[in-house]
Amino acid sequence: MANQKRGRQSFLLPDPPVITHWASVAGKKESEGPLAHTFDIKSQDTYFGQKTWEQGEKQMQKLALGKLAEKANMKLEDFDLVFSGDLLNQCIGSSFTLRNLGIPHLGLYGACSTMAESLLLSSMAVGGGYDWSQSNWDRRKLLSYTEEDAERDGYTFIDDINDSDGIYDYNNGDGYDY
Repeated sequence: MANQKRGRQSFLLPDPPVITHWASVAGKKESEGPLAHTFDIKSQDTYFGQKTWEQGEKQMQKLALGKLAEKANMKLEDFDLVFSGDLLNQCIGSSFTLRNLGIPHLGLYGACSTMAESLLLSSMAVGGGYDWSQSNWDRRKLLSYTEEDAERDGYTFIDDINDSDGIYDYNNGDGYDY
């Protein structure tokens, strides 16, 4: 990688990756905007048919991944690695979406830069010649945040909360609600 570096912050990849397929999912506001015709899936429901914002985020990512697989003529198990991100605590929407699919993922949190960060890192992984499919690691455990991990860390999965007031409080014991 060192011989591919140019200056302090640029990399030139000898075999630059190309985006051949993509998928996009839009919520209510995006679906009403001038780019509405460019989205693959549009929802008029901010929660994507779910009861909470967090479950809606999980559903939105699931739809995007499913649409991408469809457009690429692939099965979800054909994906070698997913670079994913969201603005929820600990990339929880991404983790919940991918935790049972057996697809390894790298959770990214860069706020507004998450898309650019994921494109950069995935380009470097692909352009760097990494062949994830030839690895001998357990795909189900690489960076997966399981229900057991959440229980150990004191987090509650939103699916398991039955909160009568409709307010879901995440509290991992640090004194702050999430």
